[in-house]
Amino acid sequence: MKKILILTSEFGKGHMSVAKHLQTALNASGKCDAKIIDFGEYAKGPFTHSHKTYDTATKHVPKAWQMFFDLTNDDKTIHGIGKIQLKLTEKRGLALLKKERPDLIVVTFAGWVYAASKLAKKYNPNLKVVSLTTDSISIHRTWTLGEIDQIIVPDKDSAETVIESGIDHKIVHAIGYPVNPALFDKNFNKQSFLDKLKFDSAKKSVLLIPTLLNKEKTLDLIQQILDQNKYNLAVICGRDKELY
Repeated sequence: MKKILILTSEFGKGHMSVAKHLQTALNASGKCDAKIIDFGEYAKGPFTHSHKTYDTATKHVPKAWQMFFDLTNDDKTIHGIGKIQLKLTEKRGLALLKKERPDLIVVTFAGWVYAASKLAKKYNPNLKVVSLTTDSISIHRTWTLGEIDQIIVPDKDSAETVIESGIDHKIVHAIGYPVNPALFDKNFNKQSFLDKLKFDSAKKSVLLIPTLLNKEKTLDLIQQILDQNKYNLAVICGRDKELY
């Protein structure tokens, strides 16, 4: 049985959700023993509780977080931050790898890709590292830098973005990302679900989660979708009472 370490983070919850769904699928195969590790627990200094800063920023000052996202989206900055992370995680990270002795590492949080892949190769040059991106279309460069063997993206457009940034197309795979197994429940009554939402079963359905988009852009996008008269549309508004 292959031992797989899934390195992730509590940042935004989505990264951990993807990790959990991946773990469920891998363990259900009976061929793998997949274990989830919040790699932030193996860091020191500012990275240890940085997910709390992220949660606060995205809720209360999303534009500031968007600015940070954009400013760090270049190779030089990522290498610089990555080297600091590597130094802060090296001792405990290597101890983790020696203890778990994984056959494969999958990283579902971009912030750990550089440091985790470097540590993996230091522990064992033949240990494969997979970057499983949770970004779509606009792929942050942190997903692609380090000593990565394979990159998984959700769709073909995202794959093109990564390849155009200079990554070898041979290691980029547009195969989606793990979702809740409940979505594949054979007993799920799709028509009943659509009727409950008052959706037209003849149309395709779109779920929009705006995240960091400002209200004006979100409303514009909603209107563009509605104007096509081809789709049912559901929008997750979260804490945005004005958008709701």
